Amino acid sequence: ISMALAPGLQHCLELLRRARSDNELFAGLLLVTNLVKANQIDGETRRNIFDAIGFDFLNRLIATTVIPEGCSQHVYSSLALTLLACFATDAELAADPQMLTKIPFFSEFAILSIGSKSEEVLAMAADALHCLAAICLLPAVRQQLITRDTISAVVQQAINGCETALDILLRLACSERKLLSSVCAEEVGQVVVHLSRTLKLDQGLKKFESCKQLAVLVGSDLQAICEGLQAWQKDIWLGLNDILHSRIAPEYCQDALTLARNVVESVGMKWALNGGQDSSSVKNEFLLVLLQRTVVETKICLDKETAEEVFESKGLLSSCCCLLEHCMHLVVTEGESLLLSAQLISQIHRGLEDAIRAVIGFLTNIAISKERDKVLFMKQSAVHASVRVLGAWMAEETALLQSEITNLLPFLINIGRQSLSELTASSQVASESACVGDDITRFLLPGVCHLSAEDATRCVLINCDCQSLLVDYFIWKVGRFKHQLSPGTDSVDKQDTEAAILTCCSALLNFCVLEPGLVASDANFHKLIRFVLAFLRTTEIDHLVVLNFTCIALGLMILQSIGQASLTDSDLQEFWEKASRDVGKPYRFTEDCVDCCLSEPYHHHWTDIRDLWSLAMQGLSSCIDQYLEAEHCLLKMEWPSCAVRWIQRLSESQGLASLSTSGSNAGREEAEISFRRLTDALCARNPGLVQNLPQGKMRT
Repeated sequence: ISMALAPGLQHCLELLRRARSDNELFAGLLLVTNLVKANQIDGETRRNIFDAIGFDFLNRLIATTVIPEGCSQHVYSSLALTLLACFATDAELAADPQMLTKIPFFSEFAILSIGSKSEEVLAMAADALHCLAAICLLPAVRQQLITRDTISAVVQQAINGCETALDILLRLACSERKLLSSVCAEEVGQVVVHLSRTLKLDQGLKKFESCKQLAVLVGSDLQAICEGLQAWQKDIWLGLNDILHSRIAPEYCQDALTLARNVVESVGMKWALNGGQDSSSVKNEFLLVLLQRTVVETKICLDKETAEEVFESKGLLSSCCCLLEHCMHLVVTEGESLLLSAQLISQIHRGLEDAIRAVIGFLTNIAISKERDKVLFMKQSAVHASVRVLGAWMAEETALLQSEITNLLPFLINIGRQSLSELTASSQVASESACVGDDITRFLLPGVCHLSAEDATRCVLINCDCQSLLVDYFIWKVGRFKHQLSPGTDSVDKQDTEAAILTCCSALLNFCVLEPGLVASDANFHKLIRFVLAFLRTTEIDHLVVLNFTCIALGLMILQSIGQASLTDSDLQEFWEKASRDVGKPYRFTEDCVDCCLSEPYHHHWTDIRDLWSLAMQGLSSCIDQYLEAEHCLLKMEWPSCAVRWIQRLSESQGLASLSTSGSNAGREEAEISFRRLTDALCARNPGLVQNLPQGKMRT
């Protein structure tokens, strides 16, 4: 009913405007309440009613505790909720601070109907939930709903079968996931348990609805729901087992795979094996059916032609690729510990190979397309998902399909370069830490690291200028990492960035060790060494032992190839001091230099830095002849003289001393080789070094 069609309503509003007491307002409201309840008014009329009443009167209705004789105890609250539910339909009114202050009021009455058969109480709960739902629709203010009391009320109604309450929770899980999981994970867990049970038991459409809803609620950031509530994992496993063994519509398959992906990311791929069942045949069957469905859907997604079809399948393809990655990880890293049978591993491997062949075929067709740039833009989401899963394969499988992957390398490097360009541009526009887009190069790094160690594939990488991508990526990633070193940064993000830097350095070290001529002539490495020197000079990373040794080794291996032509003494002075000091820290010598052993602080890191230390010692030894300051810095340190005396004693005794690491003889020969190489270089330039040595002391 609009104002133009309801002159009687217009008259009622005039009475409301002229009311001189709450009693007159209350009487006028009773005349329009039925229309409001029937939802028969338009937006203009709704606004006119609000303007005639205002929040002040509603506040008095809510606060009044004296009820007229013969009236319901909720008469005033009921009227207030009816009007507020009406006004909440207006987005501006729903976001009004006066409306937001009533969230606790709405929460209180939202659960009033549970167990009640009173029509009045049921109507009040419906109005309260309607107000909460209206606020939830507004991105700017919906965060204010995330309190324990409000979410608890919504959860109780959701478990009781209220669709409005469940919609509120799902919307919050989609848009405010991190806050919801940090404040109300336990409450969300109750809904997950409830929906999981429905997924297991229901054999109708409700089963698929529960699957879709669980796909929204379950995720790695809600992992707290796992603690003490293991039953939901088994129930989802059983429910998905029913779905995946059935002939179902594509949208139901997408929901099932999305849910499987989210559970796997939350609790690990081993969930697909046990699921609470004892029969090994059932375990194998579920995992294989899940993999089979994933492979089939991957192929279907990659066959999409139009941009619209590709966009629509973006979520499904992302889920498929994630499941494929986890399958690879399961077989490679946990296959033996889980005692997976050779037959099962073979079946999984064949399924993965089938999917990767489809991915390679998809990317190859784009690479050779005459309209490659257009196709890339149109199918960007599919390309990025494909490159990610192919990168995971390249990181784990170095032989199978290597010929096909090698042919695709120029295209992959080009995709990585485009991605880095977009990320760099977005970081500059937003902030040092913000970026928009997928980090494609990050997905390729482990595979590129493996391929750069082999002569044939390294040649292909050099021909497509992979080294320039690695250098630019290293510089960009280190810039982000320096920002993340500040307090308050997410530790997971920082660890991932550090891992990417280390993998990138490993690939660059392969070029430095195996292609010294390229390093000497390629301007990218000259740019890289200047950046590494500045990074080590301006950033405190001594506490990050692996990263520190990686950067030192990288710097030394570049310097031994390029010489001092493009660098000044001031550029190098601090680096030589740092390298001379840090390279000597892992080992300490006894007072008489008869023995040396691994220093206690380095026991924990030695597996990760052992090869890096050997490379650093090799680079430092080579640089002694080229850089006078390197020699001077070493001679100022105590440990080189101890090393010379120790090597001299070894030579005199014509045997190895009892060098030990953590009580074993591991690393004895490598340490002697490294120290002997360095001492030979020092003694060659300083023939009287042995005779002039001071008495060695225990170096701590």
